[in-house]
Amino acid sequence: DGNRLIVGPPRRSDIGEGRERWYVNVTRRIDNPGGSFGGISGAALSIDYLLAFYDALRLGKGGAVGLFTTDGILIARSPFDETFIGRDLSGGTLFRHLSTAGDRGRFTAPYTTDGGTRLTAYRRAADDRAVVYVGLGEDEALAPWRARLLFRSALGLLAMALFAGGSALVLRHTQRQRAWSERQSERLSLLASEAARLAQARDPATAIDALTMAARRLTGARRVVTRLTRLPDGIEPIRATVTAD
Repeated sequence: DGNRLIVGPPRRSDIGEGRERWYVNVTRRIDNPGGSFGGISGAALSIDYLLAFYDALRLGKGGAVGLFTTDGILIARSPFDETFIGRDLSGGTLFRHLSTAGDRGRFTAPYTTDGGTRLTAYRRAADDRAVVYVGLGEDEALAPWRARLLFRSALGLLAMALFAGGSALVLRHTQRQRAWSERQSERLSLLASEAARLAQARDPATAIDALTMAARRLTGARRVVTRLTRLPDGIEPIRATVTAD
């Protein structure tokens, strides 16, 4: 590996103050100015440090963040589950994407560790000797989008309802206006027809009959009585009566 960083698998310490804690060894080759081997520098990094940082990201109840070696060994994961630390998970979805999609990418799939479906982004890190990933719970990640979609759908339905209601009112008003216009047109036509018939009358009796018939037709009355009285001199009135069938 030359002078590249080497990240070892996590191990539980059994000595000193760090007893029973998980650590990962990180080493790097040191070269002399001429390029010859000069030694190895190494450090033991507590997983607690990584977990404290990961926990501070606050990814929600369904979120997860972690670190793998490039061989697929799980170094650290938040939320912490000791049963998976140090296990080989190279057969999981993340490493299948890593082998086909390149050094970074995104995918949505259930996790091997807990079965939760997450939207995940990943990339190589630490001189390509480790893989870091961040996953958001699918339901939590999509909740804001779904809320906006529901709100906009509700607005759309409300707008459609208002439009439909307004259209119904306009249609009803238009129909009433049209019916009123038709009735007025019919009345005007009838009035013109009866006026023409009245103008053709040759004597008072015929004129009264025509007037009586016009009144019945215009008012819709079943019985109309018309009287014409010649005044003065007490002359008997002329009467015309029309009774509907």
